[in-house]
Amino acid sequence: MTAPFDFIINSTDRKGGHILLGGDGRLYAIDNGLSFHCEFKLRTVIWEWAGDPLPADLAADVARMIDGGLPADVADLLTLLERDAVLARASALVGEACFPTDPSGRRHPWPLV
Repeated sequence: MTAPFDFIINSTDRKGGHILLGGDGRLYAIDNGLSFHCEFKLRTVIWEWAGDPLPADLAADVARMIDGGLPADVADLLTLLERDAVLARASALVGEACFPTDPSGRRHPWPLV
């Protein structure tokens, strides 16, 4: 599920065209390198689940990541502030137990494709 992943990595430019259907039937989320910033900048077109409960299995996966820390191959690529921000967003997601919402209506990238 891409929506909670985008929230955790602070995706700043998720557009519909950034999710590709592979020949194997799997979906692939393409990132343009604008994620993981320590300043909250989430902008995505994936708001369909806003406010819906976070599935228990997904919350458990995120909680395990929080408890165990970021995988070393990811942590090594991020600054200390970026690592802390990822874990803070993950903790907020699990704490709220629902998908994030955008009450401002301004967190949509442009153009949408």
